[in-house]
Amino acid sequence: MHATGHTEMDKRLLVVDDEIEFGEIIERIATKLGFDVCKTTRPSEFRKMYDQFDPTHIFMDVIMPEMDGVELVQWLSQRGCKAKVVIMSGSSASYINSTRAIAADTDLNIVATLAKPCKVAAIRSVLSD
Repeated sequence: MHATGHTEMDKRLLVVDDEIEFGEIIERIATKLGFDVCKTTRPSEFRKMYDQFDPTHIFMDVIMPEMDGVELVQWLSQRGCKAKVVIMSGSSASYINSTRAIAADTDLNIVATLAKPCKVAAIRSVLSD
């Protein structure tokens, strides 16, 4: 058990995406794979949930109100985040690529990038690794 009360086998996914429907799709897939899921549409709420939930996996949209993906990557890095991070965007691939490039200069564990809309199989694959 960790100090948070979680065991090594726990799978906790934290999703931040301003598209409610997409967050719900990810939640349904992850729940079927045995994850506990918390989701939000607001980066400010994500930051509050992060410490309480102690995620093992994070799905984050790049373009959101309040804070963009680059700012969130920097915030996660400052927090010493060890979760597996998936960067997503429904906009140009350049947003995903630039966020991933910035994340490469941090110690974050970026395991995948997904262009929205993406196939259920792609989400399932990322969560199964």
